[in-house]
Amino acid sequence: LERDRTVSRGLRLTNAAYEVLGMATTATDRASALLATQIQNLVRIPILGNIAAGEPIDVSNDTFTTYDDDDVIEMSSSLLPSKRDTLFALRVDGFSMIDDMISDGDIVIIQHQETAHDGDVVAAWVEGEGTTLKRFYLERDMGMVRLQPRNPTMDPIFVNPEDVTIQGKMVLTLSQGN
Repeated sequence: LERDRTVSRGLRLTNAAYEVLGMATTATDRASALLATQIQNLVRIPILGNIAAGEPIDVSNDTFTTYDDDDVIEMSSSLLPSKRDTLFALRVDGFSMIDDMISDGDIVIIQHQETAHDGDVVAAWVEGEGTTLKRFYLERDMGMVRLQPRNPTMDPIFVNPEDVTIQGKMVLTLSQGN
């Protein structure tokens, strides 16, 4: 070990230690090795379109279509759940989820699944209305599903469970800094 007296707790391995450990000896080599590892750990997530964070967007069907093969988000696998093959991304259009720190223009990463638990933020297809991003609640006493916005100026959407299809659960938000 070497000590750098100009830095608090400034200890570092010597080049001899790196050689004994079979590791890169120069800072450039270590940085290159780190970059190569990070590139190997990148996951490409397709951006499949927009999702309403407000009133549902009326679309022609209940599936998303890819804009373009190059319209993807690349993220480190360490930020994502272990099941990555069913992830997709959507651009947020609206302000209904601002109290959950999800704003217009943000990108949400969605794990495709057809079920939800109370309080999950979901991409939900509402029959005859379109797709929306809301918190999901099953109101058993009413026999309804409540899609709850997180903006105090907006009302919840109440629908029959047969008229709602969960398309996925949000796992991550990428803020666009709006």
